[in-house]
Amino acid sequence: MRTLLAITALLLLIPISSGAQDLEGLFEFAHYPLINTQEDALGLQNPMVLTNTVYDGTDGIYFNGKHPVVDQGGSWARTMYMSALSDAKFAVQVEFRIEDFDDQFRCIVICGLDTYKQYLGFFILSNDFTILLSNGVYIDLPDVNPQENVWYKFTMIYDTVSNNAKFYLGNNLIESGNQELVRVAGDAFVSNYFPAAGYPMKGNWRNLRIYGKEDVTALEEEFDQAANLKVFPNPAGESLMINGNDKQFKNWNIYDASGQPLRSGIYKHHEQIDLLDFAPGNYWLQLSDKDGRELVTRQFVKM
Repeated sequence: MRTLLAITALLLLIPISSGAQDLEGLFEFAHYPLINTQEDALGLQNPMVLTNTVYDGTDGIYFNGKHPVVDQGGSWARTMYMSALSDAKFAVQVEFRIEDFDDQFRCIVICGLDTYKQYLGFFILSNDFTILLSNGVYIDLPDVNPQENVWYKFTMIYDTVSNNAKFYLGNNLIESGNQELVRVAGDAFVSNYFPAAGYPMKGNWRNLRIYGKEDVTALEEEFDQAANLKVFPNPAGESLMINGNDKQFKNWNIYDASGQPLRSGIYKHHEQIDLLDFAPGNYWLQLSDKDGRELVTRQFVKM
């Protein structure tokens, strides 16, 4: 039985456009363009494992939507082992296009190879989108309406310090949830095939990117820019400034390096937080919405 988590507000699904975030210049752990090549564009990884997939011009690879076990002609794709998925913080991003809806349980992308230890995924269920937060923990997105034959960009970022997972469509945060991932040693793969129940997506898949810890910071900065968020100075002295006009920001919290809460408040535009009584060291700033869901977490140093 799937575990459903309550959602109070969701953003509309935004298709890829010329205004979507540009990740060029970042140093990803791996990037599989999947356009006329099976090789990782960075030259760092082995080829993708592609089963019965075909290239479709500039549209990456195409999946026929058949189950690889039930139908031996079924198509799916999987990365080789990704050590970045064992980092303290990592991200997975992929662009996809849905050809049609047929009421099948479709997998778009998922982390994990072991049948019973899947974590962080994105599915189509009864023509609605569903997020897999961890093994057996799902979030339905009934208010996000996918469209056929439109390219979308999906990003998921996971932080093992706060056990927080954030999910984006385009530049829009659609969900944030705290859940300790259930993983087994060596289970660091990215696939479009969920062997326990999900069928591969029927459509196209391209620009699969995996980010390790260092590069996730740059990726999050891309989202911060979209929300006009600035946290400065860093290192900080007597105070820390927060400047962001995202209407979802309602509260702020500061934690020490071990995760213990130290101070909190109601977020205001151009927030200034007094740090006079803070000892020098590393701290975490968290911005959350009205329901306490984490939206942004940033590390800063107090001098």
